[in-house]
Amino acid sequence: MQGLALKGLRLMTSAFLHWAFVLIAMRRARAVKGKMTMWSLRDDVIIGSTIDHEGGPSACSFADPKFGGLDSSAASSPYIKSKMYCAANSLGMFDDGKACGKCFRIAHDGAGGTDGGRAGNAVIQIVNSGDMEGNFDCQVTAFEAITGARTGVFPIDFVEVACDTDSRGGMATVLEEKANAYFTKMVFSNLPTPAISAALVTETGGKVPLTMMSCCGTWQGQLQGDSGKVGFELKLEDGTTTTFSNMPWPQNGGTGWDQSGYCDSCGGEQQQQQQQQQQQQPSAGVTEDHLLAREIVKASMLLNGTLLNASIVQPAPAASIVQPAPAASIVQPAPSPAYATVSACPRPADWCHVTDHYTETDCDGDGIADPQCSGPYGSGYLGSAHGCYDNWPSGYCHAALASENLFSMEYVSLGVARGVVIRVLCTVSIAVAVVAGAVLGFQRWRQASSLSSQLIPSEE
Repeated sequence: MQGLALKGLRLMTSAFLHWAFVLIAMRRARAVKGKMTMWSLRDDVIIGSTIDHEGGPSACSFADPKFGGLDSSAASSPYIKSKMYCAANSLGMFDDGKACGKCFRIAHDGAGGTDGGRAGNAVIQIVNSGDMEGNFDCQVTAFEAITGARTGVFPIDFVEVACDTDSRGGMATVLEEKANAYFTKMVFSNLPTPAISAALVTETGGKVPLTMMSCCGTWQGQLQGDSGKVGFELKLEDGTTTTFSNMPWPQNGGTGWDQSGYCDSCGGEQQQQQQQQQQQQPSAGVTEDHLLAREIVKASMLLNGTLLNASIVQPAPAASIVQPAPAASIVQPAPSPAYATVSACPRPADWCHVTDHYTETDCDGDGIADPQCSGPYGSGYLGSAHGCYDNWPSGYCHAALASENLFSMEYVSLGVARGVVIRVLCTVSIAVAVVAGAVLGFQRWRQASSLSSQLIPSEE
């Protein structure tokens, strides 16, 4: 019995030390201080500008004018549609293209800017690179949402977060102008986090690896002349895998597919058939892995009481905003003092079925309540931080679980979720080790007591 207890204690100690070292090595998702400037007043600067310092089409090729510009399948991200995008400093933040498609929550505390302004924060997406004074150079819509100003240099806090996606989920778009079975250039967009590896999957199941181009985060590769139905397999930065399948190959530049296999510009009878299939299938915008990660985070919050010690401060709501009386059939949760309580986005008349649950909650963390709908076929909200963009059915709002100093759960990446799980495992390991030690100590005490009783002579 004692040998088993010692063995169990050794195992628990080993596990505890392992997870402790992993925890220490992990990067904490804390806000970083930096600077932000204003990129352009143009609504379509992402497709290029005639002003020299604003640059040509975005380096990340999300809205290449040769392939449709803002109508390109690669430009379907809600951050591009709502002009909540920025360029990253090419000498650091851009990271040789690896930053393309990343999202960051940027906050300004209301002090230190060159051109007035006020406190604010918003989530933006990286779509370009450039030479700038600070870390980010943002389109004026995003810049004003964060600072309240339309130009200047402002101190900021920022942290990487998972991106929202539209209802179609990830997109794969051909950038090679002419259909070519032996070479391709691709861009993958509208993903929660960027791809860190990519491969073309042939009709027979073979995989041809693609290489990321350091200029722009796009992918290219020498193929084997395959044709027919192919796919792509991506490993994302958050550790999940995203796949595209049933794609007729090869195709001309500008052709794009979503994760259900629907083709944007294949044309003819095939496109009509794919559109019917698309309408019959649920959206692939959020994977089961991401949903699982969010549920893990929620459970861990209930166990630990806290998630992240984030330093971004939410702006206080305006004193003149008054909460309207809720409908009698809906119980509204008490709002956190750090969030405003009136929606800036009107609820469309036919939005959110009567059998679904409707509420108004700050889902995007900008301090303004958003119309939010959830039901058996998905959930979504009209995000005021993204120009009231409708992300049904893959917009997940967990703001009710977050305190005023925590990020909304929809922005928690799988990496953060794993960090929370590791902390919980460490706590469990410590508890098990303590229990094992107590059991071993109790056994030794009993043995010592038994030995002592044997040495004491009994009275006649």
